[in-house]
Amino acid sequence: MPSLSSFFVHFFLQNGFQVRWSRATKNPKWWKTKPGLGKPGGKKLKTHKGAKKRFIVTRMGKVGYMPSGKQHLNYSMSSRKRAKLRQRRYLNPTQAKIIRKLLLMDRRPRNIRVLQAEPLKLREAPLSDEEWEAMKVQIAKKSKSKC
Repeated sequence: MPSLSSFFVHFFLQNGFQVRWSRATKNPKWWKTKPGLGKPGGKKLKTHKGAKKRFIVTRMGKVGYMPSGKQHLNYSMSSRKRAKLRQRRYLNPTQAKIIRKLLLMDRRPRNIRVLQAEPLKLREAPLSDEEWEAMKVQIAKKSKSKC
């Protein structure tokens, strides 16, 4: 699954922004390596596949899971109970920290600092019709070149 942060980095680089990672390193995926295991970069850390299938980490860092008890024998449950079992639940912070470690989320950089190449300037006058048409043509060329 491509990460949302890599999408934003790609977007900002295309539009003339300077992107600087929060940790100075040549390897953009430094959180996946563990130093000192015999190789220069270290051994690649793997996510825990069982945790990956069972838990989801929200943008705020909460760890959610789907409760158990809804596989079979549901006819004896009330509809209210079944509805509550369809909702996601969240772990307490102590357990969430353990799961985030299994998913390598604590090592991953969360904030990417985006620096503008130059400050944005407001126009004194609105665009003329010729400038507007030229901008439309330029945008159409960019979108064709991406495809």
